Amino acid sequence: VADCITVAQESACSPLTRLPLTMIIYRKSLMGLALLWKCNGSALPRALIPAIFSSAVAVFFELYVSDVLLEALISHPYPFQVFCYITAFALVFRTNTAYARYWEARLACATMASKWGDAAAM
Repeated sequence: VADCITVAQESACSPLTRLPLTMIIYRKSLMGLALLWKCNGSALPRALIPAIFSSAVAVFFELYVSDVLLEALISHPYPFQVFCYITAFALVFRTNTAYARYWEARLACATMASKWGDAAAM
């Protein structure tokens, strides 16, 4: 029981709620530059496939589609306005969600500091 943290408020650790108390060990080789290439927990592997696909489509359009056809596709600005509105909405939504998570963590830290102060004053 002493070697685990329970997820739920239970007195004993069952195998489903056990989280081991292990530290993350970082290698300090090359002044920590190896952490830049670490894939565990990174969004890079998930973003790499869409990025390669988008790059391939852009290269295809640049090399094989004529300029006349591209100008005909881009003759009206309405599709770009819709795309910009959707992108702006998604960006604002994600930023608001991130700010809400930050503010919740900030309030939890303030509550924790307050509880520590109360415990030290007793």
